[in-house]
Amino acid sequence: MIRYPIKKCWGCGKGWYQLIEDFLTKISVLCENDYVHIIDIKEKFGGLRIYCQGGTPEVFDLIQRTENKSYEICEVCGNDGTYYGELTWKSTLCPKHFREYLAKDRKDWGFWEWKNHIIKIVTRFFRKLYGKCKRK
Repeated sequence: MIRYPIKKCWGCGKGWYQLIEDFLTKISVLCENDYVHIIDIKEKFGGLRIYCQGGTPEVFDLIQRTENKSYEICEVCGNDGTYYGELTWKSTLCPKHFREYLAKDRKDWGFWEWKNHIIKIVTRFFRKLYGKCKRK
């Protein structure tokens, strides 16, 4: 038997709904004779998180695979996405929703947010170009 929150209680974008429904279908077949209680399904740090009580190692493996797959799917629309960990709100987005996020997010930025953002970009560029600096 499996218990899980209803769809309106899922704390994530609609783009991951199909991923969650596939997960719930697989887990209901996997736990035909076991008791599993899905406590929470939500977005956290740009990825999907599934918290459960009970279950077998196969259940936890399925949860891990589903959570990892969420980093490849746009949480808004469900298209192929990319994880953006350097945003003010970590997200997994497709290129279209990434541009929309930047346009909306940067309107609210003050001087210090812009300054810190530029420093991060420049630092990342030079690390890729030259590798990490080593002191002698």
